[in-house]
Amino acid sequence: MPRALLVYPEFPPSYWGFRYALELLGKRSSMPPLGLLTVAAMFPESWELRLVDLNVEPLADSELEWADLVLTSTMVVQQRSLQEVLARCNALDKPVVVGGPHPTSFSSEISGADHFLLGEVEETFARFLADWEAGRAAREYRPQSKPAITTTPVPRFDLLDLSAYGSMALQFSRGCPFDCDFCDITKLFGRVPRTKSNEQMLAELDALYSLGWRGALFLVDDNFIGNRKEAMRLLPVVAAWQKEHGSPFDLYTEASVNLARHEPLMGAMVEAGFSMVFVGIESPNPEALRRTNKPQNTSRGDEDYLLRAVRTMEEKGLEVTAGFILGLDGDGPEVFEAQVDFIQSAGIPIAMVGLLTAMRGTNLYTRLEREGRLLVESSGNNVEIALNFVPELDREVLIDGYCRVLARLYGPDLRSYFARCRTLVARLGHWPRPTRGPTRAELLAVMRSLRLQLFSRQGPAYAAFLAHTLFTRPMGLVKAIRLAIKGWHLQRFTAQTLAAHAFRKTAIEGYGRAEGLLDRAAGAPERLRRTIDRQVTRTIRQVRRRYRRLRPEFRRGLLLGRAAIERALRELAREVPSRELLRRWIPRFRTSFTDDSWLQAFEAVGYQPAGEGTVERTNPAVAMAPLVADGRLRRSLEHFFRELGVRVMSTGEQLAEIGHERLEQIHGLAEVSERVKSYLHAVAQHIDTLVVPVASELAGLSGKVQLLAAEAADRASDVPHLVCICLEGSRREVRARLIELGIALTRDAARAEVASDRALALI
Repeated sequence: MPRALLVYPEFPPSYWGFRYALELLGKRSSMPPLGLLTVAAMFPESWELRLVDLNVEPLADSELEWADLVLTSTMVVQQRSLQEVLARCNALDKPVVVGGPHPTSFSSEISGADHFLLGEVEETFARFLADWEAGRAAREYRPQSKPAITTTPVPRFDLLDLSAYGSMALQFSRGCPFDCDFCDITKLFGRVPRTKSNEQMLAELDALYSLGWRGALFLVDDNFIGNRKEAMRLLPVVAAWQKEHGSPFDLYTEASVNLARHEPLMGAMVEAGFSMVFVGIESPNPEALRRTNKPQNTSRGDEDYLLRAVRTMEEKGLEVTAGFILGLDGDGPEVFEAQVDFIQSAGIPIAMVGLLTAMRGTNLYTRLEREGRLLVESSGNNVEIALNFVPELDREVLIDGYCRVLARLYGPDLRSYFARCRTLVARLGHWPRPTRGPTRAELLAVMRSLRLQLFSRQGPAYAAFLAHTLFTRPMGLVKAIRLAIKGWHLQRFTAQTLAAHAFRKTAIEGYGRAEGLLDRAAGAPERLRRTIDRQVTRTIRQVRRRYRRLRPEFRRGLLLGRAAIERALRELAREVPSRELLRRWIPRFRTSFTDDSWLQAFEAVGYQPAGEGTVERTNPAVAMAPLVADGRLRRSLEHFFRELGVRVMSTGEQLAEIGHERLEQIHGLAEVSERVKSYLHAVAQHIDTLVVPVASELAGLSGKVQLLAAEAADRASDVPHLVCICLEGSRREVRARLIELGIALTRDAARAEVASDRALALI
C-alpha cells in the first residue's frame, strides 16, 4: 500500500492565529489545513495517509521515513517553513509535491520540490497521481481552466485531532466579483464565483457533526456573498440543518461591505447561525479607496457610508471584524488619526490594521513595478512592520504612524479595545440563546482569563466592560467574555509586534552608526578602534535588552536574530586594522580589473566558463575579489557567506595576508593578464573559491551567476575557482543572484534563500 504524508508548514504569529487566546483554551491552532484535507479526499482508498500540521505538532524524521510521497500546501506567508520542510525531505531523499497559492505564484523560485501542482487541483490531481504511480510524473501540473467545484469531495476531517483546533473550516465558493488592486484572489480563482451544491455542503456539515465537532465553523470563502443568488440558495438549507441538529455550529465568514445593502441576505445569514463577518474596509479615505479600485466601499455623496454599513450589520446581529490598510496611494499624514477614530466609532473590536503590501500577481504589483517603486517580494505577512515598495507618504512617517495606530488600538490597558466592545454589545440586535452549556475547557479558559486579565493593566477596563454587559445586556455575557479573551491575544500580539520592530530598528540603526564611524571617521587606528568598540558594545547591550522582551515564536521569526547581529557588529569592529589597506587598495583593483580586460585576462590565465552549476569542491573557503568599495555592501556579502555556513576570508584579511609588498608587485606588472595571474596565485594560498563582482554586460553574463573553472586539471590546485556575479540592478534582482550563488556554493537552495534575505537586511 503506497503511503503519503501531508505536511502543512507553520504560520508565523498573526492576529488571526489567536495564539494567546488559544493557550487559555488549551488549543494549539486556530484552524485546520482545509486545502490539504480536501486533497487527501482525492486519494484512492489504496493509499495510506497521514497528516502533520506543523502549527499543531513537530515533524519527526520517522514520519518522513515512513512516507513514499510528501505533499505540502502553502500560502506566501508560510514560505520560510516550507523551505525547512523541503530541506528535510531532500536530506532524506523523499519526493515532495508542493501546491497552494505560494507555489502557484512563485514556482520558478522554489528549489527542492520535485513536482508542482499549481492552481486548483480538482482536474489535475488524479492525473498526477496516475503518472506518479507509473513512474512518469511531470514536474508541473496546471489546470487549463477554472474547474467546477461541484465534484470536490468532502475533506478528510478524520485525519485531524479535532481537540487541537479552535475552529473548523468549510468552503462554499471560490472567486470574487471585485478586483481590488492589492488582492490576488481574482488572479488565483477568477471573478465569477463558483459554488458547491447544497448536498455537498450538508455532507460536509454532517461529517464534522458525526466526528463530534461543536462550536466555531469558518466558511473560508474570500467573499461569501460574491454570488448572492447562490448564497441565498444555500442559507435556508443550512438554517434547517442547524435547527434539526440543535444549532451545533457558530458560523462566521468573509464578505464585502455591500452586504449591508441586502437586508434579506443578512437576515438569512443570522437565521442560518452566522454571528460574525469579516469585511475589508481598508480606509475611511474615499480617495484612497477609489485609487485602489474599491468602489464597493464608497457611495457617491455619502461620506458616512462605511460607518452606516458597519452599524447596519451589527444591528442585524452580525459582529463585524475588519481589515484596514495604511500606505495606500492618496493617504496623507492625517490618515492615522482617521483610522483610529473610524474603528472606535464603528465599534469594531477586532480590527486588523496592516501596512499595504504588493503581492505578486496583483494589479498593484504590476503598477508599482512599472513605476519603479517595487523594492522586494512580499513576505506575505500583512501585519509585518516592513514595506516592499516606495509609498507616496514618507516611509518613516508611515511606519511611525502605523506603530502609533497599533499602540492606540491595543495598548497595554486595552481601554480603547473594551470601549469598542461596549459599543458592539450595545448595538448587536440578535442574541441567540445558547444551545449547549460551556465545556470544561471553556470554563477553565474563563478562569484563566479572569486571573490573568483582572490582575493586569487591563483589569479596570476589563472589569468595567463585564459589569456593564451584565447589567445592560446579560444575554451578551458569554459574548463579552469571549471578546475579553480575544483581547488578551490581540494586546499581547501587538506588544510583541512592536517589540520585534523596536529590536530590528535598534539593531540596524546601531549597526549603521558603527559603519558610519568606520567609513567616515578620521584619526589614529587605535583611537578609532576604541571608538568603534564602544559603539559596538553599546549596540549589543541595547539589542540584548530588546531581545529579552520577545517571546520564542517572535525570536524565531526575526530575519536578523540577536546572534547574527552581534556577529555582524563584531566583524565590523575587526575591520578597523585593515581600514587603511581597504581604502588604498580597493580603488586600485577596481581601476585595473573592472573593464573588459578583466575577463579576457581570466581566459589568458586558463579559465573557461563552466556553465551554470555548483562549485565542485566540498566545504569551500571563499573570498571576494577586492572590487566592492561600498563598505556596507561588502560586509553584507561577507555576512551572506557566513550565513551559508561556508568559510570566508574577509576582503581586509585577504589584503593583509597578501601584504603591501606583494600587492605592490602585483600592481607594478604592466599587463592586466599578468596582474590577474599574480593575484590569483597569491589568493589561492588561502582560499579555493573567489567571488568576482562584475558588470552585467561583461562576458555575456546577462545578470546571471557564472562559474569559471581552470582549463587544465593540474592547474586547478594553483588557482581558485571563480564565481562571477552581477551586483547591479534592483534589490529583487540582486537577491535572485545571491540565491544562485548560494546554491552554487552549497547546493542548499533553502539555506541560500534565508542567507540572502539576512544579508540584504543589513543593507
